[in-house]
Amino acid sequence: MRTSLRLFGILVLGSLAGCAGPEYRWSKPGTDAAAFEKDRQACVQYVDEEFNPFYDYGPAHRYVSASEEALHKQIEAENMFRRCMKRRGYELLTVETKPR
Repeated sequence: MRTSLRLFGILVLGSLAGCAGPEYRWSKPGTDAAAFEKDRQACVQYVDEEFNPFYDYGPAHRYVSASEEALHKQIEAENMFRRCMKRRGYELLTVETKPR
């Protein structure tokens, strides 16, 4: 549960930080919204079950601060989610947005 909240936080922060940048969407030909949501939830659950918060995801060659370690863990959790979605056949596409 805690990892899924982290992943949700990453996605929310990423979307807020990306207001000025491009938008991204997962795409899989022939998939409707219900199938996408089912696959997305399965990947969130996979990360929640498989992510090891005690593993040192940071660089091994130097001291890493607590905030930097937390960032490395968040990045790894997001990468696990992306790999899961790609294994299910999805592709992360850049969506062109019109300036407001």
